[in-house]
Amino acid sequence: MEHYQLPKILQHPVPMLSDTDVLRIGNERYVPSGRRFDGYRFINEDDPEDRFVLKFDDINARIDAGTAKIAYGAKSPEREYLELLFKGRRFDELGEDAKRIARLRERLFLAYDKECLLNGHKNRSSDDFASWIEPEWRKVLGPVRSDSTKSIFPPSVSTFNRLYKRWIRYERNILSICPRYKAPGKRTLTYEAESLDFATNEARGFMSRLKPRKSDVFETYKARIHKQNEERAAGGKLQLHQYGKSKFYDIIDSFPAFDVMQAREGLEAALRHFAPHLRMYDETYLGQRLEIDEVLTDMSVYFGMAGVLSDPGLTDKQRKLLKKIRLWVVVIVDVATRYVLAAKVTPAPSSRATLETLRLMMTDKTFISECAGAETPWIGKVKPFGTMYMDHGSAFLAEDTSDALRALGVEPTRPETGNAKKRPHIESLFHTIGPLFTQFFDGRTFRSIEEKGDYDPRAHASLAASEFNEIIIQGICDLYHNKGHGSLGGQSPTTGWSSAWKATAGCARRRRWT
Repeated sequence: MEHYQLPKILQHPVPMLSDTDVLRIGNERYVPSGRRFDGYRFINEDDPEDRFVLKFDDINARIDAGTAKIAYGAKSPEREYLELLFKGRRFDELGEDAKRIARLRERLFLAYDKECLLNGHKNRSSDDFASWIEPEWRKVLGPVRSDSTKSIFPPSVSTFNRLYKRWIRYERNILSICPRYKAPGKRTLTYEAESLDFATNEARGFMSRLKPRKSDVFETYKARIHKQNEERAAGGKLQLHQYGKSKFYDIIDSFPAFDVMQAREGLEAALRHFAPHLRMYDETYLGQRLEIDEVLTDMSVYFGMAGVLSDPGLTDKQRKLLKKIRLWVVVIVDVATRYVLAAKVTPAPSSRATLETLRLMMTDKTFISECAGAETPWIGKVKPFGTMYMDHGSAFLAEDTSDALRALGVEPTRPETGNAKKRPHIESLFHTIGPLFTQFFDGRTFRSIEEKGDYDPRAHASLAASEFNEIIIQGICDLYHNKGHGSLGGQSPTTGWSSAWKATAGCARRRRWT
């Protein structure tokens, strides 16, 4: 019997694309920007100037030839969040333990869906739901339990509900129920800090007059980290972790936007580009919207975020010391002027540190900047009267913090978990003040720690917090506050604060200042 081959038009029907789909051609990613009668308009995800039109027949021909592929839903917020969460890793790239647990969870959820389909909705909050999970979990494990599965216990009712909701929310993507702590790769702070430092310095290649695309900088980064790891392997050193494209692009996006435009296009072009972004102070008053953020990590990660961990002036002994010192940094920013109203460094995460930062926000800080050696006075102080954006950290959820905000008449707003871009970018701040970090090793604190001899975590953290706090204050006052900011049309936060203060002082509307 002669084999009948279907026409290509039936093999590949006219693709129906949305703005969440991606057309991959080689290493480039193109998103649909509009549909025509005979095809689609596409725009390069990394280079907005790269635009073209492809007819339906051309799209089908490229797919047939294997030179193109459509990734449906790749630009959806859910897919992008999972890609960022797992640093671009696919499910098949995860560790065997993590994949095994995720598969078992998926089978259990599919069994629940089948139960609901056959017998109607099964209440997951009822008392007998736990008794349903036990036998179904044994069925999922199979009749023969291996050594790798006998120690995996069934989820509790609350864990089932939490993971099942997440699984549904992320379109039944198995990555959403994969245990992150089982992901591959060494998760020590040493590993992350050195890898982050290398990636940050490579990402700075985007800030060039040659105007490279993000994809070009990423390819250069992959080539250089491969060569670096070969050299480290020959020397018996730990391999650097190679970040995925999403994480690497996130590092580039964390650079101050005005600095990036100035480096690529020049100062005049940056001022013209950001001029329409100048905030109208009659719409957003000082203290009307504040943002508070916190970071708890070791000193080596802070140096890595700033890209100065690999500074040739730092010795191996000093780098090892950084990895032992964990610090807690809390920052409050005024949205109208991007002015840093408070910054607190403390060795212990607590609601007390948050309360002290709130008090500092309303305090005259000129004497603090003088003691830190800053040339520009820290003039910003305000009593809030609107909203304060924060995350779901334990210090922000504490009763003491809630009572203090209530007493100030401030309404806390917490963006959804994982959406850090709705909160102040501490990384952007560190990129600006990072060059001052090397002063840490010339101060009294480092010599005191070094001379102490035996490692004492509390002594290390307390002494380092004092020294590091002075450096951060000096960097905020003399560097960050005096650099042009994209959200202020190229003005500096100091200029924006002074202008807003004068405009607000002349306003007839009553404001509550400290």
